[in-house]
Amino acid sequence: MRVLLTAVLFSLGWFATPLPAQEAASIAGSWRGPWYRGMSSGVMVLRLSADGKGTVSFTNLETFGELPAPLIRTRMQGDSFEFRASGASGRDFAAGVKQSADGRMLRGTGRYEGFQVKFELQRQE
Repeated sequence: MRVLLTAVLFSLGWFATPLPAQEAASIAGSWRGPWYRGMSSGVMVLRLSADGKGTVSFTNLETFGELPAPLIRTRMQGDSFEFRASGASGRDFAAGVKQSADGRMLRGTGRYEGFQVKFELQRQE
């Protein structure tokens, strides 16, 4: 069943689709910072390339898994970058981020397993 679902989603184009370079270039790089979900928190790492591909990983979010998950369904929407990543539980983390005016921080919110996740990521040099 999972293989069939993956095949259907892939055929619909729901997996990573490259973005125009000029749109994603401003947020390309490695980003790291705290995430919060209710009484839980940890560190989130988001790595993005100029074409919108990348990975996301979390510490202290056991059901997501410890390994970086590839981003799927990425897109720029105005000044926001939206993405999804499938956790080890099989559920998607769906989020949107906005870059600060100085370009040094990404602030965002997402949903994972029905709960809201907030995060603030700083660009890693």
